[in-house]
Amino acid sequence: MPTSSSPRPSYALSTAEFARQAGVTPEAIRRALSEKGSYFGAVPIRRPNGRFLWPSASPEVCPPQS
Repeated sequence: MPTSSSPRPSYALSTAEFARQAGVTPEAIRRALSEKGSYFGAVPIRRPNGRFLWPSASPEVCPPQS
């Protein structure tokens, strides 16, 4: 049975850190998560304390700054 060869993302960013990298406010991240279940495909892990850990930013979520 074939396995996925894509690397698993590292989940180490808080919502504020993820928002800073994406260039938006943390409120925009939380709103998108609430309404759509993800932020442009990025889905966080919910910790036992209720906070989210987001994957390290990928090029699809955070386009390069010009």
